Amino acid sequence: MPLPHVRVHVRRAIPDDVPALVWMRALMLSDMGVETGDADAPWRAASAQWFAERLRLPGEFAAFLVDDPELGVVASAVGACDAHAPSPANPSGLHGHISHVATDPRRRRRGHAGACLRAVP
Repeated sequence: MPLPHVRVHVRRAIPDDVPALVWMRALMLSDMGVETGDADAPWRAASAQWFAERLRLPGEFAAFLVDDPELGVVASAVGACDAHAPSPANPSGLHGHISHVATDPRRRRRGHAGACLRAVP
């Protein structure tokens, strides 16, 4: 049965979204078979600090989210831009990297992840 058409509103992450970004990263890693530990696992605090620092660099880093009225953040995509030496194939030297894409299992197959990916510059 097809899902009803729902307009997806994507927004850029702000510092208040750091806990959601950590949660979404844990969700993605867990879905990949990585043991992520409990809420006090040390990597989570390090990840929160990393996200907080990167969100202050909008020219180099971007995270985009989809909010759900019932569940809060349900999808995310995170990307970074690195400056490398220019080359004939890439005169600017800029390289983009998507570090994670995740969707809450309760809201999958609705286009949220794709919408977040398209928003990453």
